Amino acid sequence: MRKILDAADEEADESLRVLFWTLILTGMRGSEARLLKWEDVDLARGVATIPRAKSGRTEDVPLTETLVEMLGTLPRR
Repeated sequence: MRKILDAADEEADESLRVLFWTLILTGMRGSEARLLKWEDVDLARGVATIPRAKSGRTEDVPLTETLVEMLGTLPRR
């Protein structure tokens, strides 16, 4: 696990680094994290809403303070 965390920290691409940490800290599936849109993320509440979770309904995923800070540094594109 330490090697995975170190690799995530050492990733040069900031967006990819935050994606790795999103997967690690939330337990989201890769496709769920990659397909998130900014309108699905509420940094003020610390929640990401997955509109089409595997169960077929929306799912709110809590975001850690660290992840909220990381996401806050990314450009909105």
